[in-house]
Amino acid sequence: MTISIHRIAMTLVLLLAGATGAVAQDWPSRPIRVLVGYPAGGANDVVARTIAPGLSEGLGQPVLIENKSGAAGAIAAEATAKAAPDGYTLFMMASAHTLAPALQKSLPFDPVRDFAPITLTAASTYLVVVHPAVPVDSIATLIARAKAEPDKITFASSGVGAGPHLATALFATLAGVTLHHVPYRGDAPALADLVAGQVDMAFLSITATLPQVKAGKLRALATAGAKRTALLPELPTVAEAGVPGYATAAWWAARGRRAHRRGHAADPGNAGDPRALRRAGFRGRRARSRRVRRLRGFGNRQVRRHRAPRRHPARVAAAIVNWSVVRSLPRSRA
Repeated sequence: MTISIHRIAMTLVLLLAGATGAVAQDWPSRPIRVLVGYPAGGANDVVARTIAPGLSEGLGQPVLIENKSGAAGAIAAEATAKAAPDGYTLFMMASAHTLAPALQKSLPFDPVRDFAPITLTAASTYLVVVHPAVPVDSIATLIARAKAEPDKITFASSGVGAGPHLATALFATLAGVTLHHVPYRGDAPALADLVAGQVDMAFLSITATLPQVKAGKLRALATAGAKRTALLPELPTVAEAGVPGYATAAWWAARGRRAHRRGHAADPGNAGDPRALRRAGFRGRRARSRRVRRLRGFGNRQVRRHRAPRRHPARVAAAIVNWSVVRSLPRSRA
């Protein structure tokens, strides 16, 4: 899928360097860091590291990935919200960050107000996977076993309140079963224990699980999206497999620290020098092609919503409302 590299970079300078009131002519003059709320190896981290080389090439400065894992990504989100709005701190927001307001009454950041939209980078789906030792081979047999043994089947997630947690919670609610939650500090450690047989199942991103499924270390039962994935076309969706109305997805978006005017609403930061924007374009078709191939190889797709970054806050706000109905979560060991 084609992506407009120059358009993304123009938006980047417009919303980040412009967030202080005007685009500085010498921006960027030092390395830019991208905060990721999960450990290395997870889907969020993979997307961030995939876009970093093109961003660095286009801006002429190193782009450093900094993993600040914990609290279902909230630690990185808070760090970005408290950073200076100078265009040197980016945040790889995930769809999981829209879940936090549904679970916590008080947050140290506002997912809509505190972050300047840059671009919606990639979208993907979750796979429903089980360890091969678990005696289920379909969503139907999984539901039957869970009903026969309530709270006995364990599921891993990347943290309390993270996307995989609520994706599984929604499944459990619609299927009428009780599952036992085992939270981790990201996709990578959750996946490691799942492959080792320490937990029974998980709803995890296809980015993290597909290599393990292909290697025979995990068994895929379904995809959580509204449509089947081209990488595993024979795999049904959860809805097709017996849970009507079920559909969840994951997305990742680059965000910057939004400036706030004293006593006023958030500053949209929309001033900029068009020449500076063009100079900061992502250059290099080879780098772009490598990025697209790598994201597709992990089951992600690049999205074409870069043209309307101002719509992203509305998308986040809508997701917060949608997830606010999921209040009753499966029990947790931790």
